[in-house]
Amino acid sequence: MRHCLFIFLLTVAAGPLAAQQKWKDFQSFEGHFRVSAPGEFREKTDSIETPVGKLAYHVFFYQPEVKDSADNLIYMVSYCDYPPFALDADSTELLN
Repeated sequence: MRHCLFIFLLTVAAGPLAAQQKWKDFQSFEGHFRVSAPGEFREKTDSIETPVGKLAYHVFFYQPEVKDSADNLIYMVSYCDYPPFALDADSTELLN
C-alpha cells in the first residue's frame, strides 16, 4: 500500500512550553512513521470518500493543556493508505 503522509507542525507561540518539557517519541507501525513531541499523542480515525473508494484517514495529535499557549499550538501527523492500484509508481501527473 502506498502511504500519503502529511506532517503539520503548527508551532505558533511554542517557545517556553516546548523548552520546559522533555519530548517523547511516538511511533506508528501501521503508518510507518516516528515523531517526537513534548507530550502524548492522541489518535482519531475517520473515513473519507475518494475517487478510489472509501479510505481510512488517521490523525495523531498533541495539544498542550496549558491554557495560555494551547490555543496557538498543536502537533499533528495525518496519513491515509491508498490501495496499490490507485497510483502508478512512475506517475508524474500528480506533480502538475
